Amino acid sequence: MNILQITNYECTSASANDNTGINRVVTALSTYFVQAGDTCFNAYFNANPRGLSEVFSAGLQLTLPLNEGELQSFLIANHIDRIVINVSNIEYVRVIHLINKIAHSCHIKTTYCIHFMPGYEACSYTAFSMVYYNLTHKEQFVDTLKKWLITISRPISSRLIQAVIRDRYARPLDTSDKVVVFSQEYVKQYLDIAHSTRDDKFAVIPNPLPFGEYIHQEDLLHKEKEVIIVGRLYEPTKRISYALRVWQMIEKNPHLNDWKLTIIGEGVSEGYYKWLIQKYHLKHAVLAGRQDPQPYYKKASILLSTSSHEGWPMVIMESMPQGVIPSVFNSYAAAHEIIDHDENGIVVPDNDLHAMYESLAALMLNSEKRLQMGAAAVEKAQSFDMALIGERWRKDVLQALPN
Repeated sequence: MNILQITNYECTSASANDNTGINRVVTALSTYFVQAGDTCFNAYFNANPRGLSEVFSAGLQLTLPLNEGELQSFLIANHIDRIVINVSNIEYVRVIHLINKIAHSCHIKTTYCIHFMPGYEACSYTAFSMVYYNLTHKEQFVDTLKKWLITISRPISSRLIQAVIRDRYARPLDTSDKVVVFSQEYVKQYLDIAHSTRDDKFAVIPNPLPFGEYIHQEDLLHKEKEVIIVGRLYEPTKRISYALRVWQMIEKNPHLNDWKLTIIGEGVSEGYYKWLIQKYHLKHAVLAGRQDPQPYYKKASILLSTSSHEGWPMVIMESMPQGVIPSVFNSYAAAHEIIDHDENGIVVPDNDLHAMYESLAALMLNSEKRLQMGAAAVEKAQSFDMALIGERWRKDVLQALPN
């Protein structure tokens, strides 16, 4: 079977430094398909300076507006049987129905894989402190003010936004042969936004682990007293201001002064987070910048995630095999499918900073509990192994669609 993976960005290696989370998953799945005897190709809207991964036999850079003739010629020349559309940027989602039209004219079946939580557009978060920071530092004040107004006007703003985005969800669903989401709850959310009853088009498949490396049990004994945050420094999505407010509580506890918080990543909110660290007088919180997270996964004990929403967060998936205990808010349905609360991670009510502090503090003070939960995190991660998830893709999606 010849499979074309369509992505926002050109797929290079599976390394976290070279690829986005979506591309790491696409590259890893494509590697599995190729090892099973399929041939994979990559069409993308943005080139990567590192070039195309060798797992793909050929690539095509797409344009906006979409060059329909060029895409059709590529499909025919490479005898494509299946197309998997992995785009998430709004401008690319808007042309999915055109990609499906071209594919169907060539008798090719299409699948739209949604790498985000349906309705995420209405979940953006902005604190007033960020409005104040951007005003005093002359950084994107108007945009930040708009996001803050949306934040404080929920649920009214959520209903308005869902009405605006309805067509963006309905058209890909109507024109795709299959739609893949990460959680059964996401099916309900998607259908509600699209005003559709076509639940027969959906397949529910979690993301796989892009790497197959698991920490040895004895290495869990050498974990450091370190909490890490990994991701893009973008406040409306990642809400790292929440994490810093929780960490302020941690630093006020004299029994926890031997712990440190390391924030790994870069982004437009970096200045805001530096300002908050100074404002809260945090002594054990560090912005490490863009780094390969793998060495941090190997030594850190806890991963803290405070996102306003996620689809299926790869930082959690990539950290659990290394015995890192995830601690998250239940701001997205998939959190409970990845984490079993108080067994292999922590899931606390969304927006409850005190509950997050209490759960973290209890774990940080109990080394035996951390050892047990770290081992359980490794065990849970194995249920998302590539061999298991890759086979579900082949059986429930690629082979389930008739030629």
